[in-house]
Order: sequence, then C-alpha cells, then structure tokens
Amino acid sequence: MKLQRGITGFTKHCILEFSSIKQLLGCIRAPYQLQGLLRAPTATSNYFRQTIKDTQQRTEFDIVINDTFLWMAAVKTDCDSVPLEFIDLPPALLEQLYWCSDLKALSTCELCEACNEDALQELDPAELKQIAYWKPQRLGDIIFNWYD
Repeated sequence: MKLQRGITGFTKHCILEFSSIKQLLGCIRAPYQLQGLLRAPTATSNYFRQTIKDTQQRTEFDIVINDTFLWMAAVKTDCDSVPLEFIDLPPALLEQLYWCSDLKALSTCELCEACNEDALQELDPAELKQIAYWKPQRLGDIIFNWYD
C-alpha cells in the first residue's frame, strides 16, 4: 500500500473538521452504538477516536480516523497506549459506513504491513524525517501516529 503525501499530519495539507467526523459517524446504526464522546487529535496524535459498542456481540472497540484523510481503522478499546492494537472492523459496520460516507476502512493486514521504501515514496521530506526519527515498524503506525 502506498501512503499519500500528508498522511502523517506533519505537512497539514488539509485537516478534517471535528463536526464533519461527528456527522460521518452519525450514520452508524444498530446493532452498533456510539459510546462516550468523539476524541479529537491531540498534540501527539493525528487521529480522531470514537468508542463503538456492538450490542449483539456485547463487545466494544474504537474507530480511529486519520485527521488528514478519511482513512479509518478499528483498535482495541482498552489500548490507550502505543502502538495501537489494530483489529478488523465487523463486516456489517463496514457495509453501513460504505453507503453513508467516504471513509476508507483499512484492514489489519494493510495496517500491519511492514514499512518499506515503495510505500513511503510519495511522502513529503518532512514526513520522511519524522519516520526516520521515530522508526515505526508498521504502516498503521505511520497512518495513525502519536509523534510529538
């Protein structure tokens, strides 16, 4: 998978609005429910984070959304530390989001792909400098990063 220029958030070509993300997540329907508040990117993270409850499976997980592109992944809810523990999104939720948003859901396989030159070739020099410093192991760690 090739990463797009600006995906790290260091070049800030465009930043998604909190209200836009909230609206996108508003299309989630039963058996899924939004839990708690949508968390905005921080000084050290480049993603929005929302807890989702699956009322049929009686489980919870978080959705993370990159703050520059509409790229989304699921992570374990109890994983507030880094690196994030990626999990696959439930197919029924993927279908809901497919019909009501432009979010691109990334699979665990894509997120856990090792960093390589081919994947990084379109990134800005400032992004490559941060990647060289932080030495992420997986593409998911670049897309959903916590660099300060």
